[in-house]
Amino acid sequence: MLVIVGVLGVLYTTIVNLNDATSRVRHSKALLISADRLERLAADLESGKHGFIMTGDKRHLQPWNTARAAFTAESAELRRRAETAGPAQRTRAAEIVRASSSYLAARRNPSATSVDPRGGGGERGLGDLRTRFDGFAAAQREAIEVESANADAAATRTVIISLIGAAMCLLSVPLFAGHLSRTVVRPVRRVSAMADDLARGELTVRVPETSPGEIGVLERSFNTIAGVLEESCATVQRNAEEQRALKRIATLVTRSAPPEAIFNAAAAEMGRVLGLMYGVTERFEPDGTFTVLGAWGVAEPAVPIGSRWPLEGETAASQIMRTGRPARITYGDATSDIARWCHEHGFKSGVGCPIVVDRRLWGMVFVLSKSDDPMPEGTEKRMVEFTELIGTAIASAESREQLRASRARVVTASDATRRRIERNLHDSTQQHLISLGLELCAIQELVPAGQARQRLAASSRRLTEIVEDLREISRGLHPAILSRSGLETALKALRHRSSLPIELDLNLPGRLPEPAEVAAYYTVSEAVTNATKHANASAVHVAMEVGDGTVHLCVRDDGVGGADFGEGSGLIGIRDRVEALGGRIDLTSPAGKGTSLHAEIPID
Repeated sequence: MLVIVGVLGVLYTTIVNLNDATSRVRHSKALLISADRLERLAADLESGKHGFIMTGDKRHLQPWNTARAAFTAESAELRRRAETAGPAQRTRAAEIVRASSSYLAARRNPSATSVDPRGGGGERGLGDLRTRFDGFAAAQREAIEVESANADAAATRTVIISLIGAAMCLLSVPLFAGHLSRTVVRPVRRVSAMADDLARGELTVRVPETSPGEIGVLERSFNTIAGVLEESCATVQRNAEEQRALKRIATLVTRSAPPEAIFNAAAAEMGRVLGLMYGVTERFEPDGTFTVLGAWGVAEPAVPIGSRWPLEGETAASQIMRTGRPARITYGDATSDIARWCHEHGFKSGVGCPIVVDRRLWGMVFVLSKSDDPMPEGTEKRMVEFTELIGTAIASAESREQLRASRARVVTASDATRRRIERNLHDSTQQHLISLGLELCAIQELVPAGQARQRLAASSRRLTEIVEDLREISRGLHPAILSRSGLETALKALRHRSSLPIELDLNLPGRLPEPAEVAAYYTVSEAVTNATKHANASAVHVAMEVGDGTVHLCVRDDGVGGADFGEGSGLIGIRDRVEALGGRIDLTSPAGKGTSLHAEIPID
């Protein structure tokens, strides 16, 4: 715009100069014409006078009168036009006007003037006037030539400047177009391409902030938007990853995974989510130490699982133990064993978060970093959800352990009661009844034949039947053969006594721990009893093997099915017995398709 305005300004100046020069040329020509008309009027005056003098005819005075009437106006016009001429021309014009006035005054009455017909004084006056007119005309023509030359030069300058201006304007168009393309079009296209990339999810794109004015503001605004979107997306992804990690830990909790697995998983998930290299789960002990229960690290070495460390010095564990709140620690001068270990292995800082179980401080989760930069703000807040899940898992595990221990105590007490009753029946009641039977037999031999002897014989037989029933009851309470000879012999004895055919498929390595043998025996015994009494089965198949520290047991019958743990106390009792040992038991009993009982009983 400045170039175009400058060119137009110069062009305007040259055109004005050209117009001035042209005006001066026209004025000079008009001045010359005015002088020429005044000269012709003087000539008309002289010719009219001569005509009248020579002929005496007054008709020849008509040109004289006409010239005389116009002479004053033309003299004034010449003087007026000469005002804008140069000083010399103004002087010449003034002299011409004065001479013309004198000439006119001398010839007011041609008839009264005595003039030589051959033109004495009048011709001399006219000649002098013409000489003045010729000098003025010559000077004016010279001025016209000068002004014309100036006008031509101004015209030439105007043409040259017009061509230069046109060339500069034509050149400024591509230059300005290139400037617009570089400063507007290309940045806008880059921003448009960036917007397209952002729409596709490529949030790391940025545009150079090099453009001036509003385009630069647009570039900075788009970069700001991209940065905010990238940060928001990272936050969403981080939260989603945290939720997935928490879900994985919660799944372990709901599946009743062992606490050690939950500790290791929590440390690993927390380390991955927080982008750290190492995580540890610790339990506070009553003796002023803490035990490492779970650890995860990107690279070795790891703190040994189960190792115990003293709560000494200014450590995160000691701070949490003292305040019950999250704590940060920076490892510089080591003041404790665990701090020295962390310092020796390159860890620079750590953050710990307490684990609270049933409103008591149970332990802590501790994450470590080898970066020189401090851990980000909010790390403690992000760790809280993990520690809450760990606390829930610990509380659940403790509750399950307490329930299992309670069940085990109930089952153990029940078995002890059964054995005590069996021993009492065998060692006391049963022996008394046998002694009584022997006495009846001895009395029978002393009584002579007759009705009394027959009644004694009948009483002896009934007593023998009572002893047999009592033996069956005592074997049902706790078979002595199970304690003496083991599970396989006891199951064979059960098959011998059962009214249903029992097919045994046993693969046992030998004697098993007593709790496992008792649980397996009563599971089979209860299943056989149900098949005999309720399922109307024709046969029972028992399969048992030991693998991976577990007794795998399966009892199947071909009865009517429909069995359920909620019906009767027998199945509930064996489920409690198996689960009290940390095992599991499943029942499949569709109507009309028999019953299958599967149990897994840990040996330890």
